[in-house]
Amino acid sequence: MKKKLKIIAFFIIVLLLTFWIPIIKYNLCYILPLDNFDQNYLLMKGLSERINNFSLYSYEWSMVFGAARNCYTYIMSNLAILAAFVSDNYLKYFSFILTLIRISLIFLTSLLWTSKITNNLHSRVLGSLLFAFCGYVFFYISFSTWIEMMIFFPLIFYFIEKYLQNDKFVGLVLTVGLLGCCNYYYCYMSVPIACLYALVRYIKINNEVLKLKNILIKGLKFIGLYLLGIGLSAIVLIPCAYIFADLGRFSSAASPTLLDHLDFSGLYGLLTSFYTPVFESMSFNPFIHNGIQCTIFSFMLGSFILPLSFQLKNKTDRYSLIAVFSFFCTALFFIYFWYLFERVIDGRWFFYITLFIVYALILVIDEYEINLFSKKEICIALFFNISMLILIYTLGNKFTSQDILLKNFKLLLPFYICLIAYFLYFYFNVKKFVILLTVFSFEIIYTGYIYSINNKPLPLDFF
Repeated sequence: MKKKLKIIAFFIIVLLLTFWIPIIKYNLCYILPLDNFDQNYLLMKGLSERINNFSLYSYEWSMVFGAARNCYTYIMSNLAILAAFVSDNYLKYFSFILTLIRISLIFLTSLLWTSKITNNLHSRVLGSLLFAFCGYVFFYISFSTWIEMMIFFPLIFYFIEKYLQNDKFVGLVLTVGLLGCCNYYYCYMSVPIACLYALVRYIKINNEVLKLKNILIKGLKFIGLYLLGIGLSAIVLIPCAYIFADLGRFSSAASPTLLDHLDFSGLYGLLTSFYTPVFESMSFNPFIHNGIQCTIFSFMLGSFILPLSFQLKNKTDRYSLIAVFSFFCTALFFIYFWYLFERVIDGRWFFYITLFIVYALILVIDEYEINLFSKKEICIALFFNISMLILIYTLGNKFTSQDILLKNFKLLLPFYICLIAYFLYFYFNVKKFVILLTVFSFEIIYTGYIYSINNKPLPLDFF
């Protein structure tokens, strides 16, 4: 119990330091222009008014600016119901407090999920911190309903583990059903990643007695249970899916062909987003503005861990991760996969990659702490990342000016120093976890600083 309390206390400290500018400078009134105000704040305000006036309906067509795609956002955010207990004068502060609560719940559910993968508290804490503060979360602070959906995925993975390890499925079915009620969009997106994760973990858990027949039987049962969960949400999901499919944004958009792929600028944008935190909420990437609407930033720790995961000594883990990340690279290049994963050409499915980076991080830290990595393998990890950074700045001349590249380098230099620190930690086989945790915490806090100085909220007197 004491360890759990210490972990929670440490997380709260990191959380407050990460967002010290919104908390202290802006007094928690941190509502950004456009989506954050037009949708999140106004929706929460409308929800509060309707609950208190006993006039809440599942479908509301007059909210915001009459945007039909928000047809049931009132029940899309369960936590927003708390706004009903906050007076109208304090909603402008509560909006950002709710974002902090959502990030906290992502951390806690991630701790729960990772408890079924390993007993190593070190790797669990690092993985949970990475997912709670990843680039995806920062990107959607401006539309924090999406952040709330990130609470569900560690929960789904936890119950997948319960099903695979203990043959218990009730929690999985209920969680999928709740997700379907809360957000049809992310319920749809949950299917591919849940199936992929279940396959990877089934192979790992049953490696000694693996048979194709058993994989097929277990897979069909899993799909049946998942469909049962989706079926539980049918009373909400079906009408919303019907409306969703009829919206101009989705119905009028031409689907890509099977071989359509990213151009050079798109590939450069993805590469830079892996090594760059979110700057501005609407144009997050300071290296290039190419229309990609999300990020795969997982800190320098995630970047350093990735090549090490391809050198794991456990062959099942190593080959599984090589296969998974090879698939992700293919999916990133061919945009038809984007369309399959989310029905639009967007980057909202990128959290798939972050979840598996968390998984890879856990496996790498577990093997590192029993001395399974050689110095050569650790040097390869550093060489890989430095090569990618050199490539980013070399190619940057094609997309931006030297002045901007130099400005970016100066602002991002602390991250690159953290990369070297991770190398030294692994290379010299340091076993003091507090050092690794301190460096990673600095990364998180500095990421919050970069975000906060680049995203100024609406002034207090606006409200």
